[in-house]
Amino acid sequence: MKISIDEINKQARFISGVAASEVDVSEGRAAFSMNPGGTPINIILPQYAWHLDLETGAKSLWIVIQAEENNGVEIYGAVSPENGESFVGTAGEFELLGDSLQ
Repeated sequence: MKISIDEINKQARFISGVAASEVDVSEGRAAFSMNPGGTPINIILPQYAWHLDLETGAKSLWIVIQAEENNGVEIYGAVSPENGESFVGTAGEFELLGDSLQ
């Protein structure tokens, strides 16, 4: 099932300004919870991003729905626009593109 930023916004399937809880994860607003300890990162959410697989060099498109920091490590939660699958990675693995692909 393909998913777009418009659908994510309509369904409120992202979390911004607060740390995600386990409830947020189970209800699809977040990809992970650092309960306790996560601090939200102030970036525009949701937004498109390229993810670079550091092992294979493969590049794939994702939609970042969550951004938190803990102990100096920035973590992003994202969903695939192709199938809605969730993914968690470090900020350094993503190239943020904004809320439009144009």
